[in-house]
Amino acid sequence: MNDETVYKAQARATNSRSLTRPAALLVIGGAILLIASLSGMPLLEIFAPLLFIGGFGALLLLPSYRATADNPTQFGFLAVPGAFFLTVGVILSALIAFNRPEALAYVWTFLPISAMAGIMYWKRFEAEHTVHAFGQKFIRLFFYLFLGLGLFFELLIFESLGPWWPLLLIAAGLYLFWQDRRRVK
Repeated sequence: MNDETVYKAQARATNSRSLTRPAALLVIGGAILLIASLSGMPLLEIFAPLLFIGGFGALLLLPSYRATADNPTQFGFLAVPGAFFLTVGVILSALIAFNRPEALAYVWTFLPISAMAGIMYWKRFEAEHTVHAFGQKFIRLFFYLFLGLGLFFELLIFESLGPWWPLLLIAAGLYLFWQDRRRVK
């Protein structure tokens, strides 16, 4: 058997394998779309968040994820938009899953948190960088803002807890009294 015969056999094997995966993806994707179309499933509501999470977020985070202290990447800055898009996808998924689009009134606070987390992840190998100390304070501030806005909107504007929120306040007050009495003893 000569080298040319071996080369032709390898070329044929490579060519025959190269169409298998794309063909399988097309068939599977078409079947999913057909089933969704026939069942009346809202495709945009399902696939838009997944596009943000997997398509943009995870792919943009990949260079920073693969970087090490010994082998940094010049594309580490992509962690910032990657974290942002990942958060957008998670927020969209949660708002759609719980059918609570009005919660965007306070959930938006996770977007600056995600951008800062992306910067901190990008600079994780530079322990002395000022972004780490500032970033922790920044994230804490926006998390408290999320809690405050969440309570404000859910209790006063949306009135989603109804009569339960006064009971929660009473329980929290009783707990604080109990903690204070334990500390005095």
